[in-house]
Amino acid sequence: MKIITVKPALLALFFAVAANAQKLPNVQKTSMYAPDNIKIDGKAIEWGDKFQAYNSSSRIFYTVSNDEKNLYLTVRMEDLFGNEKALNGGITFTVSPLPEKGQKRKDVKDISVTYPVIENKYNSGREAFVVTVGNSSHYKSLSIDTDGNRKKIDSLVIKTNRRMTEMFKEVQVEGIKEIADPIISIYNTNGILVAAQFNGSMKYTYEMAIPIKYLGTSIKDGGKFKYNIQLNATATIASSNSPVMAVSPAMAVPIATNLANVKPDRLYVNYPTDFGGEYALAKK
Repeated sequence: MKIITVKPALLALFFAVAANAQKLPNVQKTSMYAPDNIKIDGKAIEWGDKFQAYNSSSRIFYTVSNDEKNLYLTVRMEDLFGNEKALNGGITFTVSPLPEKGQKRKDVKDISVTYPVIENKYNSGREAFVVTVGNSSHYKSLSIDTDGNRKKIDSLVIKTNRRMTEMFKEVQVEGIKEIADPIISIYNTNGILVAAQFNGSMKYTYEMAIPIKYLGTSIKDGGKFKYNIQLNATATIASSNSPVMAVSPAMAVPIATNLANVKPDRLYVNYPTDFGGEYALAKK
């Protein structure tokens, strides 16, 4: 029997991440003013790769922040199944603006941004999803020896990020009256910014910015509002526990499958999860 040796450095990293997740609240507690050097590039470097909360049900680290111009969301997925879920249906960030003077809550539309957008699960976007999730799974085998496989890992990350950047070029925006088309380019002129990358540990990191001008006067004046983060998902259950088995429709089975035989990770991937909190714009 072959014995696999796990590098001490890898173990240390695993326990450090686990410990950090345990210390963080399930929902962010305080408002955060964004760093002056914040850049929407799919990296959390300006945050020192630290987050304000870890939601255990969605397996997601996240920070909501703002500056004078934008409201930001920065997230990082915890594991390979989280990577798959985030790419499969995208992440939807919803803001519930406060009613303006004389308005009723029912007359105020929620504002939501979803990325990535894969309208047709059989088109090139779906093919890119298969590639990125497959590469994410490949990383798992390479990470057994991160030192010995460092060049292969770096090459894999670069290749995966390049493919993701090439293929995922649309974002869905709803509830902003100034943006009539719900599907817009990531290179839009409306100020909606999105970017995602896999980091050196093959963890999916996503950043987004919404101009505060779209959120209404009450929010700009410091009013507390609600937000929601949803990880969308497919409506199929895969029969395997492998994180790449659900990417092909031919390998997925109907939702009516006996759920008792479905592994928890697969249930997590294929069903939406969401959570929310409250936030008021931070002042510098």
